[in-house]
Amino acid sequence: MKTNRHALVFGATGFIGRWLTKELLDQGIPTTAALRNINRLPSLREWLTDRSTNVDLLDVEHADLASKDIGLTGLDFSHVSEIYNVAGAYAFGMSPDTAHAANVETSRRVVEFAATMPNVRLIHLSGYRVGGQDPASVPWSEQKRKQQYKRLGAYEASKVESDAVVKSRAGELGVSLTIANPASVIGHSNTGESDQTLGLGTTVLEANCPPCPAIPVLSCRLSPWTTWPGSWCCFPRRTKLMGSPTGSWTTTPPHYRNCCT
Repeated sequence: MKTNRHALVFGATGFIGRWLTKELLDQGIPTTAALRNINRLPSLREWLTDRSTNVDLLDVEHADLASKDIGLTGLDFSHVSEIYNVAGAYAFGMSPDTAHAANVETSRRVVEFAATMPNVRLIHLSGYRVGGQDPASVPWSEQKRKQQYKRLGAYEASKVESDAVVKSRAGELGVSLTIANPASVIGHSNTGESDQTLGLGTTVLEANCPPCPAIPVLSCRLSPWTTWPGSWCCFPRRTKLMGSPTGSWTTTPPHYRNCCT
């Protein structure tokens, strides 16, 4: 299947990034994984192959999101039509400086990198319940950053700040932007496969492994996270937004909600 699309994925070896890469390849979209550690490529290829994905359309470039130019200057990316940023870091007990560097500064650098490429759309994975940040609030003062990181915790605050920074920088540089704010990650919608049981995943796991009399189980429908990679692959085809550099298509499962500006 011929296509004029080519995807560049930051965070391709992560939990969500792997499934996004798989979805892109399954749709016949040539995909470049921008990896900090090239040695992780064989394991990514093996993971994809084990799930019946043809990896012939997958290639790799070395990238370092901790460096100012993210290590990709001087390379030709004129063939790239879309950039997916699903890179980030999460851990218990993150310090404010670590969280800010991993989730705010890296996202800003990806936006600035996208600005060097004409006619490319950036699809940015933001955080759960952090959407709607005002880009006019950027840059945060040191006082505000200290207050927010103390009130919300380092990880949550860094995702809130990142959401605002990405919108602000994209507006300044004229980057065509899509932001996705997914809900909790709980596993594959068909198979339940997940190697991440942190957070809600732990509750779901325990609720399905009785006895667990202390855990209330509600009769509610959980939106499976695997709807997200499939949705993301469709974002660049949303022609309604393609002509609006500062437009965004924010999604709330299970429906799309147009938040163009």
